Amino acid sequence: MRMPTREKIILVVTFGVAICVIGVDIIRIAFLEGTATARLRDLHTSKVEEIPNDDYTWFAAISFMLSAVEVNITIICACVPSMKPLATRLRLVLVQPGDPWKECSSQDAHGGRNVPTTARDEPATVEMMDILTHRIASQVETEEADTTDAEEARGGMTFINLLNAKPANMLKLNKRESFAPNALVSTIFFLWGFAYGPLSVLNKRFATVTNLTQWQSLGLHGAFDGGYLLGPLLVGRFVLKKFGCAATFITGLYIYGCGTLLFWPAGVLGSTAIFVVSNLIVGFGLGILETTANMFMALCGPLEYSEIRLCVAQAFEATGGLSAQLLSTRVLFKNEHSVTQVVSGQWTFFVLASCDVILAVVFYYLPIPEVPDDDLDEVCALRPANSAKVCGLPITFVTLVLGVWSQYFYVAGQELHALSYSSDVPSEYTSIGTAAFIGGRLLAAVVIWLFLKPRWTLLVSYAGMIIFSILRMNTTGMAATAMGAVLWAFEGAAFPIIYGIALRGTGRHTKTASAFLAAAISGGLFFPFIKYTVRLSRGGEYSYCVVVAVFCAGAIFPLYLNLLPKARRQVDPIKGEYLRPR
Repeated sequence: MRMPTREKIILVVTFGVAICVIGVDIIRIAFLEGTATARLRDLHTSKVEEIPNDDYTWFAAISFMLSAVEVNITIICACVPSMKPLATRLRLVLVQPGDPWKECSSQDAHGGRNVPTTARDEPATVEMMDILTHRIASQVETEEADTTDAEEARGGMTFINLLNAKPANMLKLNKRESFAPNALVSTIFFLWGFAYGPLSVLNKRFATVTNLTQWQSLGLHGAFDGGYLLGPLLVGRFVLKKFGCAATFITGLYIYGCGTLLFWPAGVLGSTAIFVVSNLIVGFGLGILETTANMFMALCGPLEYSEIRLCVAQAFEATGGLSAQLLSTRVLFKNEHSVTQVVSGQWTFFVLASCDVILAVVFYYLPIPEVPDDDLDEVCALRPANSAKVCGLPITFVTLVLGVWSQYFYVAGQELHALSYSSDVPSEYTSIGTAAFIGGRLLAAVVIWLFLKPRWTLLVSYAGMIIFSILRMNTTGMAATAMGAVLWAFEGAAFPIIYGIALRGTGRHTKTASAFLAAAISGGLFFPFIKYTVRLSRGGEYSYCVVVAVFCAGAIFPLYLNLLPKARRQVDPIKGEYLRPR
């Protein structure tokens, strides 16, 4: 900021007092962990013989006392800026002769503030609130000079970044220019994959430690998918259309971070209700991130490579999931009956929340590419096939609806297979299945790049999913495990290809379309209950008929794309399809 060094030092010291709050909070956290182990010892004595005989009431008393201290120190720190008038009077009493109260009254006559002067020997005084809420005059003038150009680029949107800078248009970026922003956004894919890994393992450990039934365990999983249903539609779409991609990234990251931090009270209290809320909020935040991140990868750069970029980015997501899965099962939660490991899992989620904050700050500082609705309409008009109709309906609408349908049933089948595979086979085979899933996405990207159109790749993927889910249903033992691993490989490519194809030609409705496609990830909300019901009545192998059924329902979309000529012309990539800079 443009201000004298003395005032910079005052500002830093003023806000630096808040370090006291951090210090108290660190001490409180140490006692909270002791409280958590003692609390869970009382609830589950038979499974926690290794926990020392800690006095729960003693630990709780210290934790509550430190919580009160933390709140009061926070209030004190927040009041420090308002102490400036008192500090000014004390300085006059100690340093200057005369009647300080009279001199201060002259300030109060001007509204309680020092009146800045422009004389060379009397520099203007910069008030604390001026520092906090007002910009330097030269900065305002510079911004006003660029207002016209910025508004033209915004297209009615309010972009969020520290510099209020004019972001690049992602539809006008070539392959080289789009590499850096796509690489940055890929870190978010890795992050939410890394979050899902320990969350899925921790759900099972928490259910074991707290003696949840299988129905209640499925309810924990359903809460996570329920967040995916609500987040994109209630918050993601609005923020994306109104404020752009950067603001949506920041919103999703903060909500996701709040959800991960909620595991702390859930672990301390051993509360299933709080853990359900934590799962719901994590899914809510990740749904918002999916809304913008997948759209960003599909549009940032030449559109002919949309599905390829999505396949690679989603491979990063699966890699994060595999890394977290190995870390969770082999380091963090090795003993499924250990309460202490469940409590210590709060530190994992604290690290995830910290990463969320860091990424949010990065997106605030960097003016990442955006995409105005007018330019989306312009690129849509470049392809005449987007104006065709099917049964009186716009073909882009039909493609989107069938894409959302296919996405919903694909995710349902994937979640059903994941839940069964993780519970029926050892953890090392689960890791092999996840590795096959990553390989399937990378292989799909290579195949599309070299010779096969995305719609054909999707059809092959669905055919493989149906065939190997049938084989999985009719085999047992190691053969069933092998069929399940191959099924993972075919599942890998479907999600990114569906997302990329369904967004094509949607024009100014692309952001709304992305919100509905992200909400379709909630396919795992209801079907696990159906499959478990079939499992109870007919056995585990027969329950895979539900997986076969949902994959068959999702296969309607690739059949439509490959059998209808109008659909083929609408979705097939065209070389060099992006807006040229004017």
